[in-house]
Amino acid sequence: MVSSSTTAMVSTLAGLKRLEAQIQRAMLETSGQAPQMPEQSPEKVADMMEHEAAKTAARAKSVMSSLDISA
Repeated sequence: MVSSSTTAMVSTLAGLKRLEAQIQRAMLETSGQAPQMPEQSPEKVADMMEHEAAKTAARAKSVMSSLDISA
C-alpha cells in the first residue's frame, strides 16, 4: 500500500529534480556553453512527442495498477 504522504514526497522530489535540470540548462545557455540543438523537422518532433506520450502513459498505467485503492 502506498500512502498519500509517500506519493506527495515522490512527486515533490521529481518536481525538484526537474527544476534543478531547468536551472542548470539555463545557466549553461547563459554562459554560452550549452550544446546547440540542430533544427528538427516537424515530423521528427511529432514522432518524439508521441513516443514520450506513450512512455508516460505506460508509466502512469503501471503506477495506477500498483496502487492499493481498497484502503
